[in-house]
Amino acid sequence: MIAKKYDDDTLIAGLEKLTGNDFNACEMAERRAGNMHSDLAFSKSFQARLAARALKEDLGIIKALPMYDYNQLCWVVGTFLQLGSDRLKTLKADQEISEVSTDVSQPDSEITDPQPIG
Repeated sequence: MIAKKYDDDTLIAGLEKLTGNDFNACEMAERRAGNMHSDLAFSKSFQARLAARALKEDLGIIKALPMYDYNQLCWVVGTFLQLGSDRLKTLKADQEISEVSTDVSQPDSEITDPQPIG
């Protein structure tokens, strides 16, 4: 079985459409499933359930994702819950910029001799 990849922007758009009723329904389902985490917003299982609802996907499919993809999906949901979609989008944009930019003020360690310490 090939794991499906989910686009963060699609997930964020789906999360923006959820309501308090959706949040409460996911919370109730988590409690029935035995999740007694004191603050479900920090629970990966709860975050996965919200992601499944936002993506209109089966929870089992979400939980079957490769660990890195599952964790990334949960990170997006958790960050959305803590900061909201505008700040999350800003963080993602900043991350994309920092991945392609270089800091010319820092010497390249392969070219520059190390400086003595002390």
